Amino acid sequence: MSRILPLVIAAFFGVIALSLFLAPLLAPPNSIPDLSGSPYVLDHPSTWSMYTLGDVFCHQVRDRCYIINGNQMPFCTRCTGIILGLFLGTFIAALFVPGIKDPPSIWLTLGCILPLVVDGTGQWLGYWVSINPLRLITGLAFGGIGGVYIILLVNLLRS
Repeated sequence: MSRILPLVIAAFFGVIALSLFLAPLLAPPNSIPDLSGSPYVLDHPSTWSMYTLGDVFCHQVRDRCYIINGNQMPFCTRCTGIILGLFLGTFIAALFVPGIKDPPSIWLTLGCILPLVVDGTGQWLGYWVSINPLRLITGLAFGGIGGVYIILLVNLLRS
């Protein structure tokens, strides 16, 4: 019984992660235009879809997004990594450490958060242009540790 809620949370993030890939795959080839815009602004009003979520929560700069089926993904590579990491982190914590009540070490936590902060800040300040594989990896690490903390929080709230 203690694994059910954490697995439901992991499944929720899994559905979102899967939707990120299905959205461009199921759209007609080359039918999604350049979605570059600003986060927290509805730049491209359309019917409700993963692209609407991406429009609101992500900048969707085309050069920072992977392309599937000739279509831009709904979130940039870093945001995609974070969402995939949230799924993996919640799934691993729910499956292998279902009763987690102690947080991961501070060094593991910082090791998962700081690369994203450094890479994102360095790019934002104009010191470098980050590449998509690095953006994906830093997003995965950040989301992964975030997923572990979500399951930890759920367990602490239930006890």
